[in-house]
Amino acid sequence: MLAKGSEQLLACAYLASFEKIQPGLIFVSLAVDSHMTEQDFTVFWEQCFALARTLVSGSMMLRVASVGDLVPALLAGQGLKVAREQG
Repeated sequence: MLAKGSEQLLACAYLASFEKIQPGLIFVSLAVDSHMTEQDFTVFWEQCFALARTLVSGSMMLRVASVGDLVPALLAGQGLKVAREQG
């Protein structure tokens, strides 16, 4: 899923279902440009979340991979928190 501004790409999310390995597990690789507003991110994330729901049959668990501090801060604004960080 992509979010594009008037002149540049603002966000990219790759979603992959791991339903056959672990029921409900969705892997999300997420990249966000620093020019994306929190309001625009909220709309983008809601669309990602809706798409993820179509990939699982029951309850859902998201595993999100990103680089930098921007994505965790934006996800915190959605009520999510970092459960584990890898260096």
